[in-house]
Amino acid sequence: MQSQSSRRLACIFCRIADGLERNPILYRDDTYTVFRDRRPASTNHLLVITNEHVRDVTCLRGRAEVVDGLVHVATTLLQKEDADLGDVRVGFHVPPMVSVYHIHLHVIWPWSNTQCLVRWKYKRKSTWFWLPETAKAWLRKQDGGDGAAPGRQQQQQQQQQHDQRQERRDSDDQLEGVTRRVAQLSTN
Repeated sequence: MQSQSSRRLACIFCRIADGLERNPILYRDDTYTVFRDRRPASTNHLLVITNEHVRDVTCLRGRAEVVDGLVHVATTLLQKEDADLGDVRVGFHVPPMVSVYHIHLHVIWPWSNTQCLVRWKYKRKSTWFWLPETAKAWLRKQDGGDGAAPGRQQQQQQQQQHDQRQERRDSDDQLEGVTRRVAQLSTN
């Protein structure tokens, strides 16, 4: 089993939040960190992440308030930047279309400056890119449909299942990395 600290070191976004990478931090508090996307989709493209390692938005069962927190930070920064809120795209990629498995909210503006391929990648109504409202609706449905948080026992079961899936994914990721390294060494 991979320890929490080694998992944080393996995750590029955890490393950024922990100050171990050169990415300039635009905002940080006890819960969230914001930095620029290294491949911006428009003039401005920020990523708002949780400081806690959460794999993706679908792993927030019982914690839809985290989506609200991410959006609040994004909105605060957009207002500080005096961005035209009518020309912004905000949302999450969902598996299998996630490039970095650490929850991150894309904040892109001006949306009107984006190109066709970018518009497709961050399409408003798609199965691979969810607006915050879509994510919260999905989370409510997973939590019993009425928006109420699941009971303590159900939360513990969900967390245990999530942790088991995470451990399998981490093992698969490590195996894939080793396989890639072996393949690189054999071609040299």
